[in-house]
Amino acid sequence: MRMDPAAEIRDSKRTKEYINMLSSVADSEYGIPTRSPKVKFKVNNHTYRMAYYLTDGIYPNWATFIQSIPLPQGRKAEKFAEKQESARKDVERAFGVLQSRFAIVKNPALQWDKAKIGKIMKTCVILHNMIVENERHGYAQINTSEFESGESSRSSRVRSRDSIHVGDMLGIRREVRDLEKHARLKADLVENIWQKFGDEDE
Repeated sequence: MRMDPAAEIRDSKRTKEYINMLSSVADSEYGIPTRSPKVKFKVNNHTYRMAYYLTDGIYPNWATFIQSIPLPQGRKAEKFAEKQESARKDVERAFGVLQSRFAIVKNPALQWDKAKIGKIMKTCVILHNMIVENERHGYAQINTSEFESGESSRSSRVRSRDSIHVGDMLGIRREVRDLEKHARLKADLVENIWQKFGDEDE
């Protein structure tokens, strides 16, 4: 069944946006970021200087992780949970698109150099966006099984990280794991989502 052209373009743009979100997630260890990208943003008149990741309940309550509310009580909490889970699923969907298209994204990369992983992800995002643009008017599902591989015998040399001052590292660690910042950011985000989308269902 063919999607209507307007819906197809919207879906294509949405997918492109989701893929672009992934390009910012590169420096992590076992799926847990070792540092947060430097950003500056304001929510409810509070200024924050670290990016945050939308996560599920298995991640700790750190300033860089915002989980959904498992059993939301009240309309504000329900709206936040709905929007947060929707956005998180979008990112997971985008990552799934990349995994289905590029075997290099699907296979384990724990022993690879982190800078290379970042470049590979960005390259895959760019290639995906180019393919989507090229196939916009006749998007065809392709069989990606020929690109998928099982165990790989390849190995990559792992480069050691530049040394960082221990005091700086401990300060960053403390800031990332700050429970008060986590609680304040989450409360600010709940309020912000309510202000933007609270009357959506009425």
